[in-house]
Amino acid sequence: MLKAFAAYPHRWGLQAPDTNIDHRRVPNLETYWNRQGARLWRAASHTFGFAFPEPLQPGDILTWRTFINGGPHVAIVVEGGDWPRIVQNHGWGVHEDWLAQQWLDAAEAHYRWRPIIQLG
Repeated sequence: MLKAFAAYPHRWGLQAPDTNIDHRRVPNLETYWNRQGARLWRAASHTFGFAFPEPLQPGDILTWRTFINGGPHVAIVVEGGDWPRIVQNHGWGVHEDWLAQQWLDAAEAHYRWRPIIQLG
């Protein structure tokens, strides 16, 4: 973020990265994943929060805009298939849920992070 601060959202009015919080802000994470080529899909309009079009795999990252306040939210897929399960934290602790329970939220993006492994 230090090297490309201008590429990140400036909705918090900061002049430089904030090491206390920036790594937890979903829009910053989305920007990073986009810049690294990890995005598989992004919603063009409101899409129900369980309607991600790509097949989901464990480790995939999903983001939403929440129904309650439109705020960003992130979760990690822990089980794919017909009834995907996700791990998330809405602020009251980490828990595992069915993806279908996100139906009120608006699906935003689907990422698959596959870092380059350097051998030798």
